[in-house]
Amino acid sequence: MSKKDVVKYICYATALCSLNVGVNFVSADEVNNVASTDNAALVTNAQTTNTEENVSEAGNQATAQVPNQTSESNAVSSAEAGDTNQIVLASNNQAQTNVQSTDNQEQTDSQLTATENTDSDSEDTTEAPEQVLHTGDYRVDFDNYDDTTMERSDWFNGDPFDCRWVPDNTVVKDGTLTLTIDRNNTRAYSYNAAEWRTREFFGYGMYSVRMQPISNLGVVSSFFTYTGPSDNNPWDEIDIEFLGKDTTKVQFNYYTNGVGGHEYLYDLGFDASQAYHVYGFDWQADHITWYVDGVAVYTATENLPVTPGKIMMNAWPGIGVDDWLAPYDGQTPLVAYYDWISYNGNKVEVENPAVEAYQKAKAAAADLAASTASATSTISSTQVTTNQAAVTQSVSTASLAKNSFLALPETGQRPSKLLTISGVLVAFLGFLALPFKKGKL
Repeated sequence: MSKKDVVKYICYATALCSLNVGVNFVSADEVNNVASTDNAALVTNAQTTNTEENVSEAGNQATAQVPNQTSESNAVSSAEAGDTNQIVLASNNQAQTNVQSTDNQEQTDSQLTATENTDSDSEDTTEAPEQVLHTGDYRVDFDNYDDTTMERSDWFNGDPFDCRWVPDNTVVKDGTLTLTIDRNNTRAYSYNAAEWRTREFFGYGMYSVRMQPISNLGVVSSFFTYTGPSDNNPWDEIDIEFLGKDTTKVQFNYYTNGVGGHEYLYDLGFDASQAYHVYGFDWQADHITWYVDGVAVYTATENLPVTPGKIMMNAWPGIGVDDWLAPYDGQTPLVAYYDWISYNGNKVEVENPAVEAYQKAKAAAADLAASTASATSTISSTQVTTNQAAVTQSVSTASLAKNSFLALPETGQRPSKLLTISGVLVAFLGFLALPFKKGKL
């Protein structure tokens, strides 16, 4: 073989090697790129797997709880099923017991009837009436008695009332209501007295009365709102009371859920028993203000009543409360006079420094609380916004990292193409060099 042939075959071999190397690099790059994409998918799947594992773990916990709850439900169901026979038996026994109780009840009712016939004055046997809340204004001028809207009490109230409420002592006539205290020696109590009330219930508003109370030791003439256990309600009450021992003063008081102790004695500057005057109170959610002849004289703002009550008036002698009323001297008859009563459901705006000061202080406190709440809300909103921004940034960063990871570059592509081109160029130069080598050989 000649040198020319050797050089020719060397050039051919060089060209083929260059081409082979280039092809191998290209194949390797494609494999690497595919492998990288697969790895990215694997990592993504791994993250998804972690999420699925968390969800699966939470699901396992929920599943663990569900069988327990199911077991408990089954246990309850089994217990209920097991108790069914007992319930049926208990129902049968209850039916027999009810039959026996009915017989016993009939005997008891007969005994109670006999007892009531013996002494029907021991307590109020009237059932709790249907509670109807009055809407709108209300006024009674006592031109006549309307049994559909008002009632006269007929029962014995017990201590400290040394009397029985007698309807005959509650008289509506010629535009005047009279409540009379007189003697009764035929029963377990010493005196008859009188009490008038509405059948409906009244809430917040202005209550007024034009009245002339009794002046006598040991007695009370009153105007008030009341509800309590007899109405299946808490004991809420607002009072205007004249103590007969000194009718130049009037006592204001109220009870909230049976809690009293709010007595306030106001000096009228005149004798209320000598002529008619107008007394009232404005009951609102944040205050009770009492009035004398249209002038606000006293305001209460703490622990106020909230339950609507009936409008009531009564006159009665006391027993066992001598420190409060002075001992009753037994004087009869004694009469309290009422010209009219009214209720205005709208809030009454009056010039009352105490109420105005209280309302201003309350408004200032409300403004301060609102400002504090607003500032707190602003701070909280800022914190939430910051936290949301941080979370969004974290999510965005994670998304970018994920996307950048999934879009991996084909790092071996450029070198492999360069090597392929280099191999072709070497082969081409080899062919070009053949004439020169041929001339020298």
